[in-house]
Amino acid sequence: KRGTRPTELAEDIFAPQSTKSGNFESHYLETEIDGERIGLTLWDSEGLEKNVVDLQLREMSSFLESKFEETFTEEMKVVRAPGVQDTHIHCAFLLLDPLRLDRNIAASSKAAASNGNGNGKYTSAPRIIGGLDEDLDLQVLRTLQGKTTVVPVISKADTITTAHMTYLKKTVWDSLRKANLDPLEAL
Repeated sequence: KRGTRPTELAEDIFAPQSTKSGNFESHYLETEIDGERIGLTLWDSEGLEKNVVDLQLREMSSFLESKFEETFTEEMKVVRAPGVQDTHIHCAFLLLDPLRLDRNIAASSKAAASNGNGNGKYTSAPRIIGGLDEDLDLQVLRTLQGKTTVVPVISKADTITTAHMTYLKKTVWDSLRKANLDPLEAL
């Protein structure tokens, strides 16, 4: 970034490359910033589904650990291979749909109004803390938190007003605090 405008940065990107590894697809980009060649790999996973999130998180955790091990193994060599890319995943973005957050907030308000009855683990009602789902969002954050930095991102920002985005950000942050999670802790 260092003073480079986004349009300048986009023009300097060298041929993006894509590869697939299981349910993860990588997109590697290289650019030159201030005379230094910088590489960035973005890994895209399949969307998380509440009914199979346990299996998906196991696969995601294994994938994160394997990428760390690849980098660690290369770094431990006395003589490293030239041009080897750092495969360690330094950050994960958890995309939160604002419509689902709104539904969660409504369900949480409704549960609070009925004194929380029916919000236990083995009921059909979703377990919600503020705007985040205990069995999806918070489970993802708790599972990945020790392996990489997880940044919750409210997606589809262009579909909601600035005031509503501010409200959702505050709600998500409050939900994280209630769940005793701090995504910035590792930083």
